[in-house]
Amino acid sequence: MSFITGDLDLAREIAQEAMTRTLETWDRFESDEHTLRFALRVGTNLAKSQWRRSKRTELAGLSVQGGSETMPDVEDRLMLEAALRTLSGREPAWRS
Repeated sequence: MSFITGDLDLAREIAQEAMTRTLETWDRFESDEHTLRFALRVGTNLAKSQWRRSKRTELAGLSVQGGSETMPDVEDRLMLEAALRTLSGREPAWRS
């Protein structure tokens, strides 16, 4: 999973969670191959979900790099994004 996440510790957490979910549903599997495919699919889905969450966080401006962004900056950015979402598809974002 580290090739997907780029982070060995995160990959270990995802693998552990995938194995936990696999063990919780152990009685549903027909074969070892089915079990392996399930565990790999769960791990891949968890990694994708983690990636999506990190991207949403970055896009929301919550990714604080070097500790330079203060809490009001984050609040302002979130308020701006909420205001932009209220614009109709025909209204240009630059309109005041």
